Amino acid sequence: MRQIFTAILALIATCTGARAQSTAGTASDFGGTYDALASEQKALVEDWMKRFSATIHKPVDPQEAYNNLPLSTRTTFNAVTHALIATKLTSESGKDLGSAIQIVDKLHTVRGEVPGSRGDEQFRIYIELKPNALSLLDQSQQFQRMEDNNVYHRGYPVCYRSKPSVPSIQVSVTRDKKRADVDVDYKSSGFPKALVNGHLSAANSDVRAGRNDEIHNNQWRGLNNWWRALLLLPGDTKKDPDSEAGRSAAAARPQARLKPADAVHDLLNTWLVESKPENIMSYFDPQSFACADLEAGEEMDRGMAPFRLLMTLQKTNQHYGRIAKLGDIVTAPPALTGSRTKLVEQPYQSEFALYDVREDAAEQFSCVNRLDAIHTSAKAAASKSFGKYYGAVFRIGKKEDTDAKTLATLWMREPKGSWRLLSWDVDPVWDDLRVPNTATTEPPPEQTEYTKAPPELIGGATNFLTAWLVKQDLDEASQYLSAKCADCLKLKGAPGQPEPNAATNAEVKKAMQSILDTTGKVKTLEEAIVAPLPNHEDIRLVKHPRSKAFVLASIPEYMGAALDCAARTPGEPVAFKSPTGEKKYGKYYAMGLRLAKTGADSGVLWAVWAQEGSTWKLTSYTVLTP
Repeated sequence: MRQIFTAILALIATCTGARAQSTAGTASDFGGTYDALASEQKALVEDWMKRFSATIHKPVDPQEAYNNLPLSTRTTFNAVTHALIATKLTSESGKDLGSAIQIVDKLHTVRGEVPGSRGDEQFRIYIELKPNALSLLDQSQQFQRMEDNNVYHRGYPVCYRSKPSVPSIQVSVTRDKKRADVDVDYKSSGFPKALVNGHLSAANSDVRAGRNDEIHNNQWRGLNNWWRALLLLPGDTKKDPDSEAGRSAAAARPQARLKPADAVHDLLNTWLVESKPENIMSYFDPQSFACADLEAGEEMDRGMAPFRLLMTLQKTNQHYGRIAKLGDIVTAPPALTGSRTKLVEQPYQSEFALYDVREDAAEQFSCVNRLDAIHTSAKAAASKSFGKYYGAVFRIGKKEDTDAKTLATLWMREPKGSWRLLSWDVDPVWDDLRVPNTATTEPPPEQTEYTKAPPELIGGATNFLTAWLVKQDLDEASQYLSAKCADCLKLKGAPGQPEPNAATNAEVKKAMQSILDTTGKVKTLEEAIVAPLPNHEDIRLVKHPRSKAFVLASIPEYMGAALDCAARTPGEPVAFKSPTGEKKYGKYYAMGLRLAKTGADSGVLWAVWAQEGSTWKLTSYTVLTP
């Protein structure tokens, strides 16, 4: 059984009006291992693995399968299902409707961190809904029907969110009301931040990022950050007096100038066997500290980054104690396959796997780029070249340990000839192979319809964007803005806070200027912005000459009215219900765009145009995020 399971997992994991009520109780190792799962969670995992076993015609033990899933897969399943269990539903009359977990009929798959995927395809569970699921959400005080997903969550357009808006559970549902993807949003961000910050979208649903676990427990008690113990990370180094002590100044090691395998082996042996982590600090390139920023969900004090890293390495030594030889604590996982890596023969093959990594894969794996896509080199991202980067992958943990972790590290030789560690990731899930997915098909996208728009609107939208992003003349651009746009800036406050004083178009222009700081000087719109791909049955796309730079779409009146900033609540997302009668078009049009430099995980500016007198003007906007 162990051999069969190891082979399977090598393929599917190693290589791949009322506030929501919270349950009382104490925190535990909730979800760290299968045994620590709640009964509702165990039932979902058991059914999932039973169906997976029937699919591959091999027995799969639920306990062993769950314990061997990648870290981000387990933390995602843990956090989302815990929030559903802890959310107790009540009707408007106060009738107990039970826990929100009951909307789940069966689990299809869990997507944790998946490099190369958009933010709306990570850190969520994919489920089959019970027949009465949406009726239950409609009856409850704790959930509300929101604006449909018309750019993100492709195939899952119907949107429900729990109250309050942050943190909240988002349930995105297929049009046939049978399936959903479910995630937890821990932060909110509006214009202009969400347009610029590409990493926000993914980290927003990762319970491990920053203090998302604290935000989670403030809303739904009982979730322990067990993964920090597994990773041996300090809970809050900002409050640790030792973190102010300084940094290690170790000299470069002679082994760093040898072959990459020798450098990797020296790092591991010096750290784990000799217990001298201070002697390996020179291997860590400064850009590798961005990996800690990914863990924190924010940019940390880079001056203290080396010492925080040294503290983590020392805690690992304390955890494992004396190690006689490296093979007792470090072993190579099954080899990866694929076109972007080449396995390298080397003398330490039992301890770690070494790969020649294709340049586009290295660019994607870089923590600097994952933290902010604006740093990504278009040339490197398209390169198919080998020989510049090497990847070392190893499993760290004693053979009897159930909390062993797989670490992937990226290396490059610096100009002076020494090998440096550029990036790392814990329990990565590679984008070519996944955890089990028992769904037989993907939900189909909505059919795309096209219509025409007034030439004055097309010209106005084009001239506005050209004046803003190419000419960088905010006075000219502001002529296309309605005074109503100022109301949109008032929506950035948190729910329940007093409404801020009236904003002005000068503040709108200030926000627009911050976008120019990111786009820089450009000669064409296409250098600054790219068009998203709206997908909604009520949206009718408009063909126009600059369709690669931005989208124009005719939207029904109920959508346009719902986006009116004067009618919205600060801190709350847009909410509406589709009318049952005939939908009316022609009064409102939407313009959608994404900044070219910030990648697919940045927000989409979704702006509404309407006529004021005889002139088309931009009257309201929102930022769509995954």
